[in-house]
Amino acid sequence: MQASFKTAKGTLINAKGDSEESFRMSVAVIHDHIQEILEVEQKIAAAGNVVASGMTGATPPPPPPPSSDSFGGSFTDAAVPSCKHGPRVPISKVGTDGKPYKGWFCSAPKDTPKADKCKNNYATQGTPEWNNFPV
Repeated sequence: MQASFKTAKGTLINAKGDSEESFRMSVAVIHDHIQEILEVEQKIAAAGNVVASGMTGATPPPPPPPSSDSFGGSFTDAAVPSCKHGPRVPISKVGTDGKPYKGWFCSAPKDTPKADKCKNNYATQGTPEWNNFPV
């Protein structure tokens, strides 16, 4: 599944997914980060105006450092992480010990032997990934 969105300034944003769930995840990421996307678009447009105004040879300022809400990895790129079984499934629950956990889980069918499933990727509590986790 895929959908393309165009901002008022013409930036094309794509949401893709191999399944309905991964597609919804991609759309949710765009929704959650649309303000950051629009800010970057505005900065790019402003940099373009510097060159267009006749200031050729001007070096654009360095990009700002990443915000405290951004983090590395495929989630930042609006893509659901994958394993050899396909797109991973985001899970956010409370364990039997009463502690919350969040992570990307292998999408292998439930009847797949545990030894054949991929290792889960857990988010660390208090990190931007945890705070921005999709579920």
